[in-house]
Amino acid sequence: MVKFTARRSMPEPVAPARPTPRETKILSDVDDCYDLRVYSFVIEFFHCRPGGHPTTTPAKAVKAALAESLVYYYPIAGRLREVPGNKLVVDCTGEGAVFVEASADVGLEEFGHPPPRPPYPCVEELLCDAGDTTVMVGKPLFFIQVTELIGGGFILGFQACHSIVDGFGMIQFIKSIGDLARGEVQPAVLPVWERHILMARTPPRITDIDPAYTQVLTGSEYDANRIVNDVMLSTTVESMVHKYLIFSPREITHLRGYIVPSLLTKPATAFELLTAVMWRCRTIALGYEVDTKVRLIFTINARGRWKRDFPIPRGYYGTPLYTP
Repeated sequence: MVKFTARRSMPEPVAPARPTPRETKILSDVDDCYDLRVYSFVIEFFHCRPGGHPTTTPAKAVKAALAESLVYYYPIAGRLREVPGNKLVVDCTGEGAVFVEASADVGLEEFGHPPPRPPYPCVEELLCDAGDTTVMVGKPLFFIQVTELIGGGFILGFQACHSIVDGFGMIQFIKSIGDLARGEVQPAVLPVWERHILMARTPPRITDIDPAYTQVLTGSEYDANRIVNDVMLSTTVESMVHKYLIFSPREITHLRGYIVPSLLTKPATAFELLTAVMWRCRTIALGYEVDTKVRLIFTINARGRWKRDFPIPRGYYGTPLYTP
């Protein structure tokens, strides 16, 4: 596995290329969830096109395109502020994102072909220092490091505040940088803020209660001692640790070997397979009895799923997740 040390320039702010509105924008109630108050990261590997661009380098091109992209995505150039009620807002100050230029004495081919899947080797060398990634208030909301490699390849390491952009929104913003770096007049997909569409009514008004959202651990079946001894119920959200588990195609194939085909009416999808495995392993690890009701919850991207009421508009880069 390749090992290397990146040589980094000093971090520098990159402001929008032109003046942008100075205003305060609200975040949706989904954006504002405690679990999203973190920085997430994306790493992308690139070959340089033969002939390239003789008058610039990948780092210079990306830096200039970042400044242009922030004109369209100007809230990302702002800073978060906490307001009463433990809510966050973004002050569009135009202070900018953080840019770091780096180089490493390795070639893209040394990472393997195709490039490796997470976890990446020496991942800490591909991301600039964003400080405590659970602290977002008053900090830059986007960090980028461009690491140029031997032979012309380069790697982009992005870190973004999840309260501002979700995974799809982050990719949309990254693609806008690519569009502008290639000389496009504007991003192929223009950004849409409109966070109000995912705000609760004031005051809240419950019109229907779905059985899936009723409390499971209630009634005489569960006494106080049992609830205290339940790891999930007795552990605070702040004390929980978030981990990514990576399953490659090889591991998916291996897991399929445990399926009894006669028990299925149709082949299981990879999502169904992993969900079943995680649910089974987790309930066993938590020591639940076989007759205990255990709810399975997962999030779904709402883009393209609501055909009426308030569909998520194309270009929305916030977090439109819901839990069915």
